[in-house]
Amino acid sequence: LESVREAYGDDWWYTSSLAFALNELNRFSESAPLAERAYEMRQTGNAAHTVAHVHFETGGVDAGVSFLEAFLSWHPREAQIHSHLGWHLALFELARGNPGGANRIMDDLLRPSISHGSPLSTLADGAALVWRQQLLGVEPAENAATEVADYASQRFARPGVTFADLHCALAY
Repeated sequence: LESVREAYGDDWWYTSSLAFALNELNRFSESAPLAERAYEMRQTGNAAHTVAHVHFETGGVDAGVSFLEAFLSWHPREAQIHSHLGWHLALFELARGNPGGANRIMDDLLRPSISHGSPLSTLADGAALVWRQQLLGVEPAENAATEVADYASQRFARPGVTFADLHCALAY
């Protein structure tokens, strides 16, 4: 991505993508300002997703909660990324020792019966949250584990997509 920086200039999508990649490479001092810049240019779910990742990877738990709560308060629930950003918010809640907050997010946004995410995102977000809660010794929202496992067996009955297969395993 860095090799084509000149061609894209100050494009919000490119800036967000570069910030995401730099964050994944632990180049946080470079990724954070780019993520913020991309979000300033275009307040989209894509740019917000990059900002959320930067906050999480740099330990900015309270900043991540504040940012996502503000963004999700006006962002359309029906947008596919909305529920995934809710999953990020649930991870921040777990990180700050608030399992009840994570369970409220499961009940409000992430349950397969109400998620507006794509089927793969619905599976991944639900399974990953329940799995993380179990690893932490935190009780998932009532019936959440069963609902996610049932969704996995119904929507992804046949193996073949590795990312889905992994999350089905987590759900089961």
